[in-house]
Amino acid sequence: MNIIDLVEGSYDKIAAKYASARIAQIIPKEVVRFSSALPTAGKVLDVGCGVGLPAAKFLVGQGFRVIGIDISQRMIDLAQANVPQATFVKKNILTLDFADDSFDGLICIDTLWHVPKNNHLFIFQNFARILKNNGLLLINTKAQAMEGMEDFYGEPMFWSNYPPTKTLELLEKAKYKVAFKTSLKREKSDTFWVLATIQKK
Repeated sequence: MNIIDLVEGSYDKIAAKYASARIAQIIPKEVVRFSSALPTAGKVLDVGCGVGLPAAKFLVGQGFRVIGIDISQRMIDLAQANVPQATFVKKNILTLDFADDSFDGLICIDTLWHVPKNNHLFIFQNFARILKNNGLLLINTKAQAMEGMEDFYGEPMFWSNYPPTKTLELLEKAKYKVAFKTSLKREKSDTFWVLATIQKK
C-alpha cells in the first residue's frame, strides 16, 4: 500500500470521529483574514476539505462559491451533507486537473503534512496554475520538520513536512509573494500558516 492509499483508508475509517471533533472548532483567524481579501462572490478551492467544517461552511456563509476536494470519499460524503451549498469532489492533491486560472482563492489546511514533502513544490506550482493572477493562497504545515507514522484517532497516519524556512523557500520558488506568516499553538503541536498571492504577470 502506498502512502496516499494509507491516508485515504485511514480517513475513511475515522471520518465520523473526525467530524465530531470538527463541529465545535472555531474558525481560525487566518481563514477570516483570507476571506476578507477575496473578491466578492469569488470562487474558492478547499484542498483537503475533510468534512467541510469549519472552513468550507464559513466560506459559503461569506458568499463565496466553494469547491472542496479530498482523497477520502467518506469525508466527501459528510462534507456534502454538512455544507450542501458547496460542491465536493473526490480528488487526489497530486493530480488536480482543474483548468488554468480557475480560482480566486485556494485554502489547504491540515493537509500538506499528509503528502510526502518532496511533492510540496509541485503542489505549490500546480496551485499557482489553477489560481488566477493575484489569486490568494492560504496553507498551513507543522511548525517543525517531521516525517513518519503516528496513531491518529486509532488509525495509522503518515506525516511529512519541511521546517517553515524551507516551506517559504518553496513558495518563493513557485512565484508566490508572502503577505502574512505566523505560528499558532495547537493542543499537540504548533502549526505554521502562510497567506500568499501568486503573481503571473
